[in-house]
Amino acid sequence: MNKDEIKSMTVKQLRAQLVSKGLPVGGKKAVLIQRLLDASPEIVEPGTTRKWTEEDVGKKVIMRCAFGTEILTTIEALPFTIPWARRMTDDKGKEYLERGAWGSGEIIIGPLLEVGQKFAQAECAFPVIQRMKDLQTQMEGFE
Repeated sequence: MNKDEIKSMTVKQLRAQLVSKGLPVGGKKAVLIQRLLDASPEIVEPGTTRKWTEEDVGKKVIMRCAFGTEILTTIEALPFTIPWARRMTDDKGKEYLERGAWGSGEIIIGPLLEVGQKFAQAECAFPVIQRMKDLQTQMEGFE
């Protein structure tokens, strides 16, 4: 429900909404409206230009996606690093595991769905970038 819909409700309707959310029903209409607004998660559109802050972390929001699909999600803060490992062979033929991390380590704050999407895109792109670097290094050895 948006703010206008809540404000247009009768006191009886407001109290019914508050009861359904397990919230107190006492007070004047303005108090009931405010209580319901405070309990309602904010609705955000995917790809919003809003700048999320540390204070927003943990807050519940509803993402309204294509065709009106609404998904309840949480604002998260995650460092932009993706660990990786690859099997290598040393000069003596012994195999070992080389490990590292891609990404800047920058803290990404936003709805979990969008933060997850950035990580998924990076998971696909980083291995390709690394492989291209490896091929370039190998080609430089043929000069």
